[in-house]
Amino acid sequence: MITCTDFNVFCKVHIKRVTLYKYKEADYNELQRKLDNVDWDGLIENSSVNYAWNKIIKLLINFRDNHIPKLHRNINTSSPWFTNAIRRVIKKRNKKN
Repeated sequence: MITCTDFNVFCKVHIKRVTLYKYKEADYNELQRKLDNVDWDGLIENSSVNYAWNKIIKLLINFRDNHIPKLHRNINTSSPWFTNAIRRVIKKRNKKN
């Protein structure tokens, strides 16, 4: 455990924005309806494997983008030395002030 009374840390921070999806809150009934509307037999018989695969991927990405709630987070990628232990000590220090 790190114990310190004063940290003065200055560094250049590169923040990466990440999109996370809340799959537990997705509308899977809508996905089932979309999958039921696809003519799978016609798709498989009249097209190439790559075309069918791309159609499935597009359908799933469209579903993900429109029916699954998103969560955006910022991730600090530039300071590997800035660990969670150091972060906790700084938060503890800041709460005291």
